Amino acid sequence: SNGVNYWKNDFKTQQKVYRIYNDQQLKTVIDSIYQAGYEDELILQEFVPGDDSQLRVMIGYSGKDKKVKLMSLANVLLEEHTPHGLGNASFSITEYNQELSNMLKSFLEGIGYVGFFTFDIKYDHRYDKYKVLEINLRQGRSNYYVTGAGYNLAKYVVEDYIYNRDTGFQIVKEDNLWLSIPLGIALKYVKDKDKLDKVNKLVKNKKISR
Repeated sequence: SNGVNYWKNDFKTQQKVYRIYNDQQLKTVIDSIYQAGYEDELILQEFVPGDDSQLRVMIGYSGKDKKVKLMSLANVLLEEHTPHGLGNASFSITEYNQELSNMLKSFLEGIGYVGFFTFDIKYDHRYDKYKVLEINLRQGRSNYYVTGAGYNLAKYVVEDYIYNRDTGFQIVKEDNLWLSIPLGIALKYVKDKDKLDKVNKLVKNKKISR
């Protein structure tokens, strides 16, 4: 629950995310974290089955009037798979989902949220629904995919706080591919033919941001 304190207390087996398979492993992981000096709470979640391609990230901005101004969804096709990097997107394509956008918009406006936001989401095929894993109160590591699709997040802050102008509400629909790894490596791990076809089309049309 406290990333700053967690990373200050490094230890040999430290990971960003742990997947736990039994009670003994759970005890071992918890002991190693607290013995290293961590002093806050831990978050335990049910594992949602499925590979990286079932992940989504929703990045956007909610204005000082507590109304959402921009939402941009991306399908994460591949994450990093190092101990310290798991959970960080490395390859994604923009995606449009009106129903999911409306649901998250209602949640944010219902709690009166202001500022950047990043939802980490995973599709659960068992129940045919999306599950929110967490919300980060900032723009995400991969947020340049929003700019790559034609919507600069910084512009919304300037319009809101400098010019006091209401930009209205927008959901990004433009296609864009974002990656932080070599394209050849990214393509190697895309197994879904439909998504691979879409990726190749974006590459051909040079709709890529890095």
